[in-house]
Amino acid sequence: MDSDPCPAPSDAIQDQAAREIEACRAKAAILFEETPASLMLTSERDGCILEVNETFIRLSGFARDEVVGRRYEELGLLRDPEDAARLQRQIDEHGAVRNAEVEWRSRDGAILTGMTSAIRIDLGQGPCILSLTADITERKRTEQELQQAKREVEQANERIRELNRRLRESLAESRELAAAARAASRARSEFFASMSHELLTPMNGVLGMTELLLGEGSTGAQRELLETVRSSGLEMLGMVNALLQYSKTEAGKVTAESRTVARVELPAELLEPVDAARHRDESGPVSQGRVLLV
Repeated sequence: MDSDPCPAPSDAIQDQAAREIEACRAKAAILFEETPASLMLTSERDGCILEVNETFIRLSGFARDEVVGRRYEELGLLRDPEDAARLQRQIDEHGAVRNAEVEWRSRDGAILTGMTSAIRIDLGQGPCILSLTADITERKRTEQELQQAKREVEQANERIRELNRRLRESLAESRELAAAARAASRARSEFFASMSHELLTPMNGVLGMTELLLGEGSTGAQRELLETVRSSGLEMLGMVNALLQYSKTEAGKVTAESRTVARVELPAELLEPVDAARHRDESGPVSQGRVLLV
């Protein structure tokens, strides 16, 4: 027994389906226009732009009628024309593009960095490419500024490390110089002390012999010469003692004290070298036979 054929849909059902399809298209159109990312629909057959949304118009600066029906290569939308071939190869191989960083050129020549994704779709009039591009220009600029700041910080740190290295070398050199200076000071003090002691012994011998000769009753020119020898020896002895005192001071072996002492008259013998020096300054070098002290 043959089954009855399916009844044809009523006009009411057809109208309802048409309204639902139209509502879906309206929703799709709204989504297309209001999407915050840039949307572009192109024909895969000839590459002509079929439709763009408001975000594309705002970012690119082109009017809708300036781009629809034209290929984006004609408009110079891509900064690097090779990007078009690269994106098409990915679509041919994988059927889609995921998050490809592409530089786009706006109508006024400004370069925008976009994160582009694309997929092949069929709207009943042949295969098309629907591409979505998010504008990441500001994010990219911020990343570049952060990278630049990082490089500058690294360079500053490198300069600081170099300065610290030089400072450490300078400190080490300063310590070496200070140690060398202390060693030289000790050597000088030891030399002065040794030389002073070496000079004291023969000087005391000279002064002792001079006192003996003066005590034996020498007279006349001999006594005057002996007196000169003694006064000069005493002056030399004072210089040696001063040198020895200096070496002790350099070695830190002298402690200064403040005491109250009674005033005493200086012996005449201590003043003789001073009077002799004053006499020489006034009269010039002594004649032959007298000792010239300098």
